[in-house]
Amino acid sequence: MISTLTHWIEATAMLHRSAAELVAIDGEDETNESLLSSDGFTPSQLTFWKYPSMVKMAELPGHTSRVLYMTQSPDGCTVATA
Repeated sequence: MISTLTHWIEATAMLHRSAAELVAIDGEDETNESLLSSDGFTPSQLTFWKYPSMVKMAELPGHTSRVLYMTQSPDGCTVATA
């Protein structure tokens, strides 16, 4: 289980943002400009983030139970969750 996502700014060695209670994370596309995360708690959803600003772009609901695992297809068009 991933407990936190911490984003550091290398040039300044300063903490940009930290999000807690993650259980799954995946790079959303080949450009490394977005992330998809799940915290494993209700509401049971995925969260789509713009990277590196970590601005929340969308919440993807629809799961009936906790999302503990996810993987993405190589083309970035499909995400499988469990």
